Amino acid sequence: MFTRIGRAVSRHPLAFVLIWAVVLGITGSLALTGWGGQNLFSRLTSSETNVPDTDSQHVADTVAEARGSSTTVTIVVTGVDVRTHRAQAGELVATLRDKLDVEHVASVTDAFSVLARVPGTDPALAQADPAAARAAAEATARAQASAQAMLAADGNGFTEVITLDAGLDAKQQSAAHEALDAALPGYLDGLHEQFPGAEAYQVSTRAIGDSIIDLVQKDLIRGESVGLPVALVLLVIVFGGLLAAGLPLVGALTSIGVGMGGLWLLTHVMGIDSFILNVISIIGLALSIDYGLLVVSRYREELAERLDADAAVAADRHRTHQLVRQCVARSIETAGRTVSFSALTIAFSIGGLLVMRSSILKTIALGGIIVTVIAVLSAVTLIPAIITLLGSHMVRPSVLARVPGLRGLVRAVGDASSDTGAFHKLAHRVIAHPWIIMVVVSAILALMASPIGTLRLRTAFTDYMPANSMIRTGYDTLQSQYPAMATPSITLIAEAPPERTGALVSQIEDLAHVTRVSPGALADKPGLTRIDVRVDASDQVGPEVSDMVRTLRGEDPDTGSGWAARRPRRSTSTTHWPRAHRGQR
Repeated sequence: MFTRIGRAVSRHPLAFVLIWAVVLGITGSLALTGWGGQNLFSRLTSSETNVPDTDSQHVADTVAEARGSSTTVTIVVTGVDVRTHRAQAGELVATLRDKLDVEHVASVTDAFSVLARVPGTDPALAQADPAAARAAAEATARAQASAQAMLAADGNGFTEVITLDAGLDAKQQSAAHEALDAALPGYLDGLHEQFPGAEAYQVSTRAIGDSIIDLVQKDLIRGESVGLPVALVLLVIVFGGLLAAGLPLVGALTSIGVGMGGLWLLTHVMGIDSFILNVISIIGLALSIDYGLLVVSRYREELAERLDADAAVAADRHRTHQLVRQCVARSIETAGRTVSFSALTIAFSIGGLLVMRSSILKTIALGGIIVTVIAVLSAVTLIPAIITLLGSHMVRPSVLARVPGLRGLVRAVGDASSDTGAFHKLAHRVIAHPWIIMVVVSAILALMASPIGTLRLRTAFTDYMPANSMIRTGYDTLQSQYPAMATPSITLIAEAPPERTGALVSQIEDLAHVTRVSPGALADKPGLTRIDVRVDASDQVGPEVSDMVRTLRGEDPDTGSGWAARRPRRSTSTTHWPRAHRGQR
C-alpha cells in the first residue's frame, strides 16, 4: 500500500497539494466563519457536564426541569452604601430600573422593589382577623428576608435579578443578552449621579461561558504564536535550513486547521466543550511535527546516500528531479509506514475514552482521533508532495548552513542526513550500556510518576473564568457578599414534599462546617424538595466538600422516602448514588 502511495505522491505532487489546499480552505473557513452561521468558537460550550445515570445527572435534570425554560441574569452592584443611604439608593434605583427592562425581559427585581410591595400592617385587621394578620406578618417577614438577601453583607452594594421570558429560543436569548449589555452602561451612569464609585457586573451562565470561550480563543492564538516559532528554531537547528524546517510546521498548521473544521462539524451532532479545542491543537502540533520530522529526516538520509554514491547527479537537473521522486517514494515506503502505525496506535489508545460514559471524554476521544488521522495523512501525502515540488531546492545546501554560529550548532547536534554529531554518539553509548540506561530512565520515570499517589482530580466550572476580569469580580462578589444567592456547595433532592423535610434539614444543619441549608419546593414537582447546602470551605470542590457529601450519604434522613445528592461544579465521574432509603429505586 505504501509503495503505491509513494509512487502516486511522487508522480502527482501538485494534485495532492491542491487537494489539501481545497480541504484546508473549506474546513478552515467553516471553523472561522461558519459560512454565514455560527463559527467554531460560537458553537463551543462551557458548562457543567455530568456522567449519565448518576446522581449528579439525576439532580441536574430534576432541577432544570423544575426551573423551566426561563433564564436569569444577575447584576451585581458595588460602591453603593445601602446601610447609610438605603432610602436614597432605593429612590434612585426606582428611576433606573426601567433601563434594564429591555426586550424579552419578564421582570427586574431588587431589594428595593421587593420592600416596596410589602403592605403595611393594619391594626384594625389584627383585631378583626388575627389569622389574616399573622399571615400578613409572615408574608412581610418573608419579603424582608428576600430583600435582605439581595443586599450585600458588608452594606456596600445590591443585586438586580433579571428574569427573561420563558420559552426563548437561542436567537432571542442572544438578543436579550446583547440588549442588556447595551443597557448596563446607561444604568451605571445613572448610579454615578449620586454614587460616583458604583460599579456593575453582569453574572449569568451565558456571560461566564462567553468569557471562558473568549479566553480559550486568546490562549489558542497565544499558544500557537509561541509554540510555532520555537518549533521552527529547533527544526532549523536540526535540519540546518528553513525549507526542511518549515515542512513539519506546514503539516502542523494544516492538521490544526482541518481538525478545527472537523470539530465544527461535530458541534452539530454533540456538545463540544471549549477547552477541548486547546487539547486538540496541542495533539495536532505535537504529532504533526513529530511525523513530519521523521518523514523529512528519512528523505534527507535517502538523498544523502544516493548523492554519495553518485555525486554527479546534483549537476544534472533532470536526473536530480528523478532522484528526488525516487527518494520521496522510498521515504513513504519506510517512514510513512512507521508514522502510520504510530498514528494507528495513538488513535486506538485515545479511542479507549469512547467507552467512558462521560460526554467530555468521548469528545476528547473523537477530537484526538480526528487530528491524529489528519496529522499522519499530511505527513504521508502533503509533506512528500511539497518535497517533490521543491525538487533541487532541497538538494542544495541551505544559506543558513554557511552562517558560522549556526553551522557549529548544527554540527554539534548532528544533521539528520549524517552519521555524526551528538545524537549519533548518544545512540552508541545507549547501545553500549543498555542496563545502566534502563535503570536510570526507570528511576526518572518513577520519580515523575510519584505524585499520582496523592493526585486529586477536580473539575470546577468557575475555575476557567479569566482572572481579574469583570465576570470573575462579579461572580466572586456574589459568592462572598450574598450568601443566600451563592452557588451551593451541595444540592440534595429529597423524595418528599417540603413540609416533611424538617428532620432532614435539622440533621444537616447540625453537621460541622455547614453554614446554610436552604430547602425549597420544586415547580411542578410537589413530591420533591430541593435542599441547597453551603459548606464553610475555601475550596468549594475541595476535600471538605467531598467529605461532607460522604457524611450526608451516611445520614438516615427521616423523609419517608429516598434522596440524592450532588456537588455542583464537581467532576461527576467521582459522584455516585447514595444508599437507598425507604421507597427509593
